[in-house]
Amino acid sequence: MLKYKNPFYIDINKTYEMIIEADNQINNSIDDKILNLNKTKTKINNNLNNIIIPKLISCDSLSRHNKFFRPRGVVISDSYNNLFFPIKHPILDTSKFDLPILFHEFKHTYGSYNLNFLPWHYVIDFIQNQYYVFNTRPIDQIFPLNNNDLIQISKNTEKLSDSTKKFIEILPFEIQKSIHVLIIGDSNYDIYTKKFYQVLASIAVTPILELGGLPKEIGLRIFCFNLFSKFSESIFSTYIKAK
Repeated sequence: MLKYKNPFYIDINKTYEMIIEADNQINNSIDDKILNLNKTKTKINNNLNNIIIPKLISCDSLSRHNKFFRPRGVVISDSYNNLFFPIKHPILDTSKFDLPILFHEFKHTYGSYNLNFLPWHYVIDFIQNQYYVFNTRPIDQIFPLNNNDLIQISKNTEKLSDSTKKFIEILPFEIQKSIHVLIIGDSNYDIYTKKFYQVLASIAVTPILELGGLPKEIGLRIFCFNLFSKFSESIFSTYIKAK
């Protein structure tokens, strides 16, 4: 006697086995993608370390090969979104003396070797309701990285400001032979007063432009690298031209 087979019958066990097999295939595929992503991130980090760390060390010495005698321009950036040496603490520039914390975090992030200087020539810090500009690198000491390094690093950076993109597009001057100014904190959230712009312009920027015979114009010899919404280039520009 022939056994009737219901065409709508579903074998639960086989179906479950198929689901498990498909699930395993999906998980394996996801794991492979995560592994490849991690390998890519590791490769990028290794590439950046191969660029940054050796140059940071070599450019820290007071050798005459690390000197420049006429600044090509001024580059301004914040510490949190820094294109070259991002530092995630402090996030905001408080009324405390944050420069020692910044230096500690920099050494912790980029190696425990004995550095004499920070890579930036000036750091502006807000301390007890007053802005102070600190000279943290000899002003005739080259910046550790150059324009070629900038291009390579920018390819691995998710977010670039319009000013940064413009600089990379036209490369108006060599960043290694320029004055670099650091603002402590995150320009997405920090608050910048008129006094801040005045101090930044009158102490760290305008004198450099005047000594070098450079134009007082943002986008010519002054560039803001990855400074975002809370930093106003238009307000800053008025204080540069006012002096």
